[in-house]
Formats: sequence, C-alpha cells, structure tokens
Amino acid sequence: MLGKSFKMLPVMIWGMAINRKSYSAEDWCVAIAVTGGVTEFLMTGPTASPNDTGNSMKGFVFLLAFLALDGLTSTMQEKLFKEHKTSKYNQMMYVNGLSSLVSMF
Repeated sequence: MLGKSFKMLPVMIWGMAINRKSYSAEDWCVAIAVTGGVTEFLMTGPTASPNDTGNSMKGFVFLLAFLALDGLTSTMQEKLFKEHKTSKYNQMMYVNGLSSLVSMF
C-alpha cells in the first residue's frame, strides 16, 4: 500500500510531458522528500513474510506499471476536463461503461 505514495513523481512527469506544466523547486523537493522517505521506510524494515512464495520482481514490475498508468490516467483526465469541457459525470459514465464492457470478457 505504501507504494502508492510514489505517485507524486509520475504525475508530475506526465504533467510536464502532456500538459506542458511546470513545477516549482518546492514542489520537486516535496515529491522527492516523500519518495525518499517512503523508500527509506520500505528498505529498512523487515519485508519478508513467513508465507512468502511469490516473486518480488513480478510485484515490482506491477507496481511500476501501476504508477506509470495511474499518473497517466490522472493527467489525461485533467486534460479532458480542461480542453473538452467534459463534466465529471459524463466522464464517470463513460469510464464505468467501458469498465463494465471489459469485465464481461
């Protein structure tokens, strides 16, 4: 669950790439400090489980994919709201409708 705390940096990077946003040095320092603090917390404590039979590399790849796609999703939603004057209700309807279609297959 703490892996979601890394979300700030991907959102900022996608925002720069897609929306041409710029961030202050303070914003970058806060994002780097949060990421560094979460990394230190995760790396210094016991992380092994007595029932650990999984592959940690697979989980790491999933976490990276989640962070990249989650950052992209929020950036694209912001762009839709701004450029196309999309209401949040229309967006929720289309996302939920598409998710329903995907879950049927």
